[in-house]
Amino acid sequence: MRWKLCQTALIASGLLVHVASFANNASLLNINNNPNSTLLSSTEEKAPNTTPVRKRGGMINPPARPIVEDYDFNIFGDLLVWQAHENGLPIAVKNKATNFTSAAGYQNLQDSSVKHLDFDYDAGFRLGIDHDMAYDGWNVSLTWLRFDADADAKVYATGSRELFASRLDPQVTTFVANNTGSTPFPIYGKAESEWKGYLNQLDLDMGREFYVSKWVTLRPHFGLRTTWIRQHLTTEYSRGISVTGFSVMPDAEVHEKNKWWGLGVEGGLDTQWMLRSGFSIYGNIAAAIEYGFQKVRESQEVESLVNSTFENNKDSIRTSRPILDLQLGLRWDRGFSNDSYNFGLHAGWEHHVYFSQNQFHVENSLGQFVANQGDLTYQGWTIGAHLAF
Repeated sequence: MRWKLCQTALIASGLLVHVASFANNASLLNINNNPNSTLLSSTEEKAPNTTPVRKRGGMINPPARPIVEDYDFNIFGDLLVWQAHENGLPIAVKNKATNFTSAAGYQNLQDSSVKHLDFDYDAGFRLGIDHDMAYDGWNVSLTWLRFDADADAKVYATGSRELFASRLDPQVTTFVANNTGSTPFPIYGKAESEWKGYLNQLDLDMGREFYVSKWVTLRPHFGLRTTWIRQHLTTEYSRGISVTGFSVMPDAEVHEKNKWWGLGVEGGLDTQWMLRSGFSIYGNIAAAIEYGFQKVRESQEVESLVNSTFENNKDSIRTSRPILDLQLGLRWDRGFSNDSYNFGLHAGWEHHVYFSQNQFHVENSLGQFVANQGDLTYQGWTIGAHLAF
């Protein structure tokens, strides 16, 4: 009996100690004591390098967005000096023929090279606005990107050189023979091509930038992305070469269009590695998968013929396409006017890959073609500024 009384007393004392400890730490169970529905008070938010505040469930990292008075809006703009590239767009194959009097002389590729488009650097822009919400330092951002690019190519063949028309359907010789009564051999002395690409993109995402150490911040984000891409490729072949036993190939034009519109989910991670005097290094990565519509149209015309249109082909598919974004650069920030405003500048290098956007048809034979020739990429310099108020 005495042992049972001692055991009961020990259990009761343990319960009292547990209840007392629970009462002393009752504030830890209050998830949100802030009337503004934030996990951090305004004082804590204005001290970006303070030790994270402990709440139930572990450590809550303090927000790292610039804290300014009034409206908590941030506007930003970038000047984009980028270069576009797209693989899988050969214009012609330049070859050295032995002679043009026998098949062994001109029907070979013993000394040949592929000629591609020359892509230039072009200018574009990116504009955006975001809002820092009171709840836990979250922010919502809307961004618009616009970039127009172009490329061209001119290839000549003289002497023993010849050009095979890479964009021209090989069945076009049969089409010419049916219209003229004589069969030409499809080699040229000149090829000229022009490509234009138009990119428009909208991003609407939500994220939270927070400190993971005194000098490093992270901003995971996710949202929606929609993209419009228009491509136009026009190629002309002229100066047909005379070959023994064949008629001269007439001039030909190939007009190709490739249109994409997609809508999907995007997400990524922005990082900032702070140095001194307001300077920092930033590195960002993002990816998206969009479901959309791809429309391809191709027409081929042979000049000097009454019925000059050899092909007018339309193709339309629905599919999903991935996108990858990478950014690296240097940033500078400064608050002024008693922290009523925050101004910053940044400059860096970016890579953007739009996978499987080259859906131009490469004709193999009548009614047969190869699509999905490659990816559309952009890379280059970005210079921008932002203002928070």
